[in-house]
Amino acid sequence: MGRIAQFRWTIRNGLWSRILALKFSTNRDLDVTRCIKDPRKLEAVPVAQLFPRIAIQHVLVGERTPLDEQHPVVRHRIRRFFSRLFMFLNRLFPPTVEGLPPIDANPQMALAQAYTDRHRRAVRKAAKRHGQLPKEVLEFPVLPQELKGSPDLGTLAVQGPFAGYIRKVMNQDSFEWDLRHLTEYHPRAGLYRLGMRVQFQLDPMGKRLTPTKIESALGLSYPNDANWALASRLALCALSTHTSLIRHWNWVHLIGGETLSIVTRNVLPTDHPFCRLLWPHIFGAQASNRLGMESQVVPGGDFESVFSYAHEEMYRLMDDSVGGFDAKAWDPQGYAAKRGVLHAGFDQPTEGNLAALFDVMLRHTARYLALYYDSDADVRADRAMCEWVDALDKALSNGLPVTSGSLTLASLARLAACCLYLGTVQHELVGSSLWNYQVWTNVMPVQVARDGSREPVDVYQRLLNMNFMLSTPRAPLMADLTAVVLSEPANPERSAQAVAAFAAFRQELEGLQRAMEGEPWMPWKLYPKSLEVNMNA
Repeated sequence: MGRIAQFRWTIRNGLWSRILALKFSTNRDLDVTRCIKDPRKLEAVPVAQLFPRIAIQHVLVGERTPLDEQHPVVRHRIRRFFSRLFMFLNRLFPPTVEGLPPIDANPQMALAQAYTDRHRRAVRKAAKRHGQLPKEVLEFPVLPQELKGSPDLGTLAVQGPFAGYIRKVMNQDSFEWDLRHLTEYHPRAGLYRLGMRVQFQLDPMGKRLTPTKIESALGLSYPNDANWALASRLALCALSTHTSLIRHWNWVHLIGGETLSIVTRNVLPTDHPFCRLLWPHIFGAQASNRLGMESQVVPGGDFESVFSYAHEEMYRLMDDSVGGFDAKAWDPQGYAAKRGVLHAGFDQPTEGNLAALFDVMLRHTARYLALYYDSDADVRADRAMCEWVDALDKALSNGLPVTSGSLTLASLARLAACCLYLGTVQHELVGSSLWNYQVWTNVMPVQVARDGSREPVDVYQRLLNMNFMLSTPRAPLMADLTAVVLSEPANPERSAQAVAAFAAFRQELEGLQRAMEGEPWMPWKLYPKSLEVNMNA
């Protein structure tokens, strides 16, 4: 490394590490129970209309930040000021420097050099602010067993953040990861293309999947081939990239979260009980997503700096991925059935974990809605409710599995549980849970160089910092949410029952947490105490 490059990196890394630590340690939870909705309609517009530098035309977002998300006003203005300041600094002094060496060949050493005392102090300060222990806020990344040595692709297919990719091959007795469409997108010079397909066979005796073939930029690779290890790295790089850019940001934050918030705001009155049910789980979508766009998606932002694509190709990928969005992913068991992996004869630990969390949410929504509707006919007689379902079905690419014409009390409860699951469990699965996976770039790279070189230190540092910020403590799902309940002077008994329903939800989450704590801790497990009430709070 030249002295000039070293000097520039030292200065810039010091600047950005201080900014990072400040943002992490000073974040305050939003009050998600303050249901005072901006009465104005919120129009959905292309991202490019709101952010001219981000040429994404087919993904729609709210054209403004609702007034209720600007409360308290002083705090909102401070956040907007610093967001614009960070954008300016990112263009003037980006946290990247040309000519830096690759990270240490020892992955533990590379991580230790990137995760500094400043990160640890930020965690301690955040823990103190939230009345928690530092390890409850964020622990040092743990290397999952399936990433030790040669990566165990069969285990990664059913355990951890990539479990949602496995699907049965139509008319065959095999399973696959299929991201061949990524072949269409050009990476930056010197990097491999990421299109890939991994085929798996079922081992019925071991109840597990075994990889048998990888199709990638290398051609076809088989387990005993000399290039199998590189093909595996390419496959995991494709999964890592697609999870962060598409499943997490494009499908959960933008297409899912933005749309759910816009439709709920535009259709349901503030005093509608269904609006109150959803409110803690959607509040903050527009304000938070704007901050994310300004730090991650803009040219020169985190995504372009960390992953394989320059911003033009990344925007094209995001636009093209709109058609692949599937709201069935909000229902873990329904989505597993669609992919042909429900009761498919092999162990699926993550599917069991997701189903247990979803079931608690489904019991909560069913219990709550039963207070306001006595029958299916009552649900279909609620004009606002039917309008909300049809508006959401129309706004989401590929629609919903239910419409107002087929709506029942049971299907409404399931749809409501799906909405809760989106911002809590699914967001955690494809977002914060990557903390224990993406930092191990020796087996799961974020870029694969054709010359075999490892990621430069600045790219790796930005990757770690990006994942670090995903773990910023926010309003917990297991908080007391009873203040959101609609007060009905004419029906105080029902109001009290609604409060009790929210309290029962919290108690069931606590019960699931205790049960999971009686089992061995695993880095892939999603625990109720680690879930946020929504992706933005």
